[in-house]
Amino acid sequence: MKTIVVNRFYAALAYILMMMGIIHGLMVLVSYDEISVTAIFSLGTGLAVIFLGMLNLAAVKTHAPLLFALAVIANVFQSVYSGLSLMVLKNDPQAHIGFGIFLILLLISLIAKKKAGQIENA
Repeated sequence: MKTIVVNRFYAALAYILMMMGIIHGLMVLVSYDEISVTAIFSLGTGLAVIFLGMLNLAAVKTHAPLLFALAVIANVFQSVYSGLSLMVLKNDPQAHIGFGIFLILLLISLIAKKKAGQIENA
């Protein structure tokens, strides 16, 4: 894949992640009548997804090796966390979609990191 296509796809996934996080956070207002541990945990998860999207977007926009490394590490942790969440949320289609997006994001971040390294070494 060409570097431009990879970077555009990576940036699009980062924006999708930020939108997913915003929607996840807004669903707390709809799903919970009062502040509870579960509501706060759900809101925190939405915020974490927003920040994950921001980290990935910063990595693809700046091509900074440190940001790429941090993004890949964060994507690994999020993919594992999302996979573990499927054990509890096995009947929720949105959990499966999220897991798929996180896996694709991890793969594309690895590809983008490798391509960015090739550009720097050229």
